Amino acid sequence: MKNASNYSSILLFESTKFPVNHILYFDHLGNRKEIKDVIERILKKDGVEYVLLKSGLEIHIDHIYSVDGDISPNYGDDFFKCDCV
Repeated sequence: MKNASNYSSILLFESTKFPVNHILYFDHLGNRKEIKDVIERILKKDGVEYVLLKSGLEIHIDHIYSVDGDISPNYGDDFFKCDCV
């Protein structure tokens, strides 16, 4: 992703505003998960960025939907809207 590096810098800076971060993300199966943890740093493995949490959990940066209510540039505000009839 082209702007992942920009997002990772913003994410690290913004995450320091709170003692604990509220993170919505998608696991490897595409299930939406929610966690409260502290963002420690960004790891880069084989050219892919991961968010490292204090608990040791690593989340692929492209799988993060929002942190502390701020939606990732990878998703829109209406991502979870239902087209149900």
